[in-house]
Amino acid sequence: MIWKLYKYRVKRLVMDKGTFFWLIIFPIVLGTFFWMAFSNITEKSESLDKIDVAIVDDGTYENAVAFDEFIKNVSGKQGNLNTEKLPEDKAEKALDEGEAEGIIYVSDEISLKFKENGLNQTILKSMVDSYIHNENVIMDIIANSPEKAQDVMESLFADVAYTKEVNMNADGNMDVYVQYYFALFAMTCMLGAHYGVINTEEIRAGQRDIAVRRCISPTKRILIVFTDFLAALTVQMLIFVMVFFYLNLFLGIDFGNKYGYILLSGLLSSFVGVAYGYMLGVIVKAKFSIKESIVTSTILSMNFLAGLMVTNMKNLVENNAPVINRINPAAVISDSFYALSVFGDMGMYLRCSITLVAMGTIFGIISVLILRRDKID
Repeated sequence: MIWKLYKYRVKRLVMDKGTFFWLIIFPIVLGTFFWMAFSNITEKSESLDKIDVAIVDDGTYENAVAFDEFIKNVSGKQGNLNTEKLPEDKAEKALDEGEAEGIIYVSDEISLKFKENGLNQTILKSMVDSYIHNENVIMDIIANSPEKAQDVMESLFADVAYTKEVNMNADGNMDVYVQYYFALFAMTCMLGAHYGVINTEEIRAGQRDIAVRRCISPTKRILIVFTDFLAALTVQMLIFVMVFFYLNLFLGIDFGNKYGYILLSGLLSSFVGVAYGYMLGVIVKAKFSIKESIVTSTILSMNFLAGLMVTNMKNLVENNAPVINRINPAAVISDSFYALSVFGDMGMYLRCSITLVAMGTIFGIISVLILRRDKID
């Protein structure tokens, strides 16, 4: 009985071609536009490997003990820089040909030269500026407590090296524009709310003729609600999988290699989206078309705040009204993908997952409580 109800409901939702294809096509088209807009920028963006730097010595380098210690600590296996001492003409050539991303000139004063500005150049400048600012401290440490030099270096340059260190240890795409794809995943899953609204329309007495017939059938209503929800979740998860693999395999966008966790995030996010649709479907007393409009507008608003349209919007919200990011399902969904594909932070991923389960459960409980009060006239 359950299998038949589930199977027929899946067919019913898939056969609603307008909704099914719109929920697939819209994210795919939007994702394609993102890819077209950002791919050229991404190709030119900085590599997140070590920064290649040429050092030009005018003959005073051997006397620059503190700076030499600084270079040793920020280079090598644990550092962020690949450094090479070169004559000025060769350093200039390396910079012009892209073999070096910056030149450090060592003389009475330390100076930098770049061919273009970018993330790596910003990190390098921050590190050198930090060295210059702390040069006296470093020299005192080297003179009085050389054994503490490395620890002091790590402490002084931890902030400027942090971004690089996180990027180098992450498994996924570190392109700043990847946040748009995470917000796109959030929108894709939340749009499953449309299936929630359709299901409530076809189970609530007085909404449609089919709803009346289903309500008076001998099958227990709770069983119908359960199989309807499971069918909607299945179809929405199918849509997420299609969108994800289109972006990942066809367009080649890197989301890391934690596919199992990514699919679990998609499932939990789809659960929230469908449950949200159920809740709106039973709370809003209006025509089906109005409910659909409310679903679309609220979801787009959530995703706007999660950064789908404006790059720094989520950070802006975090700085001014962080509670919104905690209760906005789209922001939590986006964060769950960030945790996997950018930070590699399973603790953050677990917190997001628990939050999504809690949100979906609350939406579901509200829906069931209202549905239980429905009566057939």
